[in-house]
Amino acid sequence: MEAHERVRKLYTWQDVARRTEIVYHQVESEPRKTMADRLKRYRQCAWLITFVATLNFVLLLLVEWLVPRKSIDIAPNCHPKAVHVIRQRHPSTSNREIDSTYNS
Repeated sequence: MEAHERVRKLYTWQDVARRTEIVYHQVESEPRKTMADRLKRYRQCAWLITFVATLNFVLLLLVEWLVPRKSIDIAPNCHPKAVHVIRQRHPSTSNREIDSTYNS
């Protein structure tokens, strides 16, 4: 139990959340890597990782071809209560329409 108490004092939810935010902001600020750049990095690990990453990319391309992004209803970027009110007033309104109305 002594070890548990020491570990418990080392970590707090606030500290973990703060450090997680720092990592998120660092990742968010980095430029997006192309698939070719990613594969070059994966090749340094192992052929299996490269194969799985490539397979994953090909599957994503297949899904994109089967269900294009433009046919997917985008979730609105607004407060849930606002969406609820809009849906009550206009039940047939799509999320894309709500998002464009709310964010214009």
